[in-house]
Amino acid sequence: MKKFFFSLILMTGLGLVMTSCNKDDDPDPASTFDLLTDKCWKLENAPDPCDADDTQYFNADGSYLLDVGSNLCDPEDEDSMGTWELSSDNTTLSITAEDGGFSVTIDFVIESISENSLTLSLAPFGSVTYIKC
Repeated sequence: MKKFFFSLILMTGLGLVMTSCNKDDDPDPASTFDLLTDKCWKLENAPDPCDADDTQYFNADGSYLLDVGSNLCDPEDEDSMGTWELSSDNTTLSITAEDGGFSVTIDFVIESISENSLTLSLAPFGSVTYIKC
């Protein structure tokens, strides 16, 4: 009888070890870079209806595109291009917009990022949330 219980405990323990979760089998969470470059981003709850169709693209090569869409706020609105860069700790997103020989860089704080949502803040203006296109 003792041999039976010993065998049962041994088999149960062996079964648990064989089926336990292996860290190498778990998929790595997506990096901030991968999440940014996966698809385009649109403003969630755009403050103005003309901004609702604007899309932002963070390309893997570091280029940036703001497509103003077809519903323009101003007839002279145009797409803007530039570059983007993440800080080494993935907490700051720097966007450099270039237009007519001029450029301006704005550093946004990444408050949160997930598969479907990106929240950026810029002091003293507050934060804005984007959703995947």
